[in-house]
Amino acid sequence: MKFPNKVTRYRDSIFYYCTLVLEFLDENDLYPQDLYEMCKKKSKQFDIKIFMDCLDSLYALNKITIDSRTGELHYVEKHTM
Repeated sequence: MKFPNKVTRYRDSIFYYCTLVLEFLDENDLYPQDLYEMCKKKSKQFDIKIFMDCLDSLYALNKITIDSRTGELHYVEKHTM
């Protein structure tokens, strides 16, 4: 997992990709497979490792939740407003 610093640009860090994931989840709740495909189309560097790092980070920061019944990902901020 890359964090921005003197060597790693923000665009190459995990935070850049997290904003991409949240951008799609802000519009709709999505299944992980659908979200992955959408993100992959938007960024050529996006791969499964980056996707899993994003989901781990966003879940740890309490920005996303997973519906245990359906398996859909939810953007927490969207549902609290």
